[in-house]
Amino acid sequence: MNRSEIIEFWSKNKSRIRTFIRNRVSDDADVDDLLQEVFIKYWIHHVNIKNGEKKILWLFSVARYTIADYYRRRTPDTPVKPIDIPDLESKAVESTSDESKKLLPLIQSLPERYKTVLLKSDIYGESHKEIAQQFNLSVSCVKNRVVRGRRLLAEKMHECCSFSHDTYGNIVHCEEKEAYFDCLEKMKKV
Repeated sequence: MNRSEIIEFWSKNKSRIRTFIRNRVSDDADVDDLLQEVFIKYWIHHVNIKNGEKKILWLFSVARYTIADYYRRRTPDTPVKPIDIPDLESKAVESTSDESKKLLPLIQSLPERYKTVLLKSDIYGESHKEIAQQFNLSVSCVKNRVVRGRRLLAEKMHECCSFSHDTYGNIVHCEEKEAYFDCLEKMKKV
């Protein structure tokens, strides 16, 4: 497809895409910006779409995702309030009814390189970029450590606990196995 065919196809369908966006976004300037984003994506990826009917469906799909991204960017992020990690020697972790606090000893038992980034990312809500700067790492390295830390934590959770779920699949109760108490004992010795 040459340049003139690309522009011709866009010119034919531009008003339909604009109407689609306008029905979902009220500000005309934002509509024009989003329309331009859709065009740029079309210009870059047009070679991947073979037939004309698929192109128009693809354009509407791209417009829908571009609108979703627009609303995500506009929604202010609510900062995650840091929580204090309780002293593992205290019985507060064992006696609390908050099931999520049972994760803290499991997180603490992870290797240091995963534990630190997982705590900073998932518990304290720091961005991967902030963590990377603190430890002089690349952002992709931090992301990898978070993913691996979560995987290790999931393995540790299934090894140490039995879970009860509600009808929606949410965890409603966590029953500790012997391995959980072994993990607590190891943490007390450190």
